[in-house]
This record gives sequence, structure tokens and C-alpha cells, in this order.
Amino acid sequence: PSPAHEEESMKVILISDIHWGAGDRADDSGPTGGPLDRYVMKIAERCRQTGERVILVGDVLELLQANLWDIRAAHNVELHALFSVTKVWVLGNHDALAAKCGLPRFMRQVERVPNLELPMPGHAKLWIEHGHAHDPLVSKHPRLAAAGVRVAGFLERTVHVDIDNWITRTWARLQKVGRYGENTTYLLHIAAE
Repeated sequence: PSPAHEEESMKVILISDIHWGAGDRADDSGPTGGPLDRYVMKIAERCRQTGERVILVGDVLELLQANLWDIRAAHNVELHALFSVTKVWVLGNHDALAAKCGLPRFMRQVERVPNLELPMPGHAKLWIEHGHAHDPLVSKHPRLAAAGVRVAGFLERTVHVDIDNWITRTWARLQKVGRYGENTTYLLHIAAE
């Protein structure tokens, strides 16, 4: 195993889906310095005090809606604090582009992997991966899914800040209906909302 996985008795904190963006209306992590940023700073401080380490489990960065430099401008202090206590970064679909972004040294020092098998007490192992691997749209049509996220970011900036939530709820309802929308009454109900 790599050095990041050697310390079997180390306590770790798993964090996923921060979605740090550019600090604008499309930044789903909330305002710069807001509750999520403060919470991340508390976790980083706790890890510095206790020796615990963080394993990031995908979508820490919202690289489908913002570039790394804008994300750093909005959340640089929090990024430094979090990455200083992070052992492994399991990449998600929103931060999979991280390797191509020219990461700063403090982020490059963290091992980046698509998934992770973490030894547990006894002979047990914990399999860690980001959930996008099981999303049918993302796994079968990753470019279409990424384009959808980019469009949602544009719509958040220009139409309504929570339009991505509406899109997500509508998509979930359509998946319940079935691929070809056999339940037209249900579809009409969605359209009427």
C-alpha cells in the first residue's frame, strides 16, 4: 500500500460534496466565510489538535462551473487548512479535472485516487468512492452530465440561484416515471409546479 494507507490505526474523517466554487451565485458551498467554510475550518483545527486526518471523497471543488483560480480566490484560506490535514483525495465527477488544472503545491501533495480501500480493525476493509460512479447519467454519458452541470451554473448566475435544486428534483421525479415518461399525469404535475 502507498504511504497514505499505511497507518491502519489512524482515525480519519470522511468529507465529500463541498462543491467550492467561485464565490458567486452558482457557488453551492454558500457564501465565502459562511457556515460551510467555518465548519471546514473547525474540522481542520480539530485534526491539527488530535492528529486525525481527512479523506476527501469527491466533489470538493466545483470545477465544472468555476476555474481553480477563482475557487482559490474565494476559498483559499479554507483550501489551505483542509488540504494541510488531508491524506487522500478520492476524486468525484466535479473535481476529476483537478489533475489537469495545474494544482498548487499544497494540493498536489495529497494523493489523488479514483477510489480507496481502507483497512479497518480485524480483516475488514472499507471501500470508498464518490457516488457519481453509480449515477446512470454520469456513468453512461459523462460529457452530457458535465454539460448539464455547466448549464445549471450559468442558469444559477443568470436566472435563479436555486435553479439547480429544481433541476435535481425534476430529474429525480423523471427517473421515477421511467425512461420514456409513461406516466404522463405525473409529468403534467411536474410541469404545473
